[in-house]
Amino acid sequence: LNPEGQVFAVNKITGESLWRAKVTKGKPASAVIAGNYLIVASNLSKTFFDVEFLTVHESYIDIFTIDNGKTVWTENVTSTISTTPVAAYNKLLFANNKGRLYIYSSQ
Repeated sequence: LNPEGQVFAVNKITGESLWRAKVTKGKPASAVIAGNYLIVASNLSKTFFDVEFLTVHESYIDIFTIDNGKTVWTENVTSTISTTPVAAYNKLLFANNKGRLYIYSSQ
């Protein structure tokens, strides 16, 4: 993960870069590997007219394939994601800063 919105994979033995991909919007905040997928939560804040209360917060969940970094799914969350995504039992769970729990199923 890097602050420019990129995620990347490297060979753990050689250090060779395998692939790079960009999240939908914002900066990657946390990631988790589940099976053959990399799940990345990213947050974006936009302030209008330099007025703090005119700040809009959005978050995105992007799922990339581990082998080539291809984006397979993206979801826009209308507020900041405040937890690291958790993947278990074919479900994806995370919470936003307003206390809403999101649960997605692969089926």
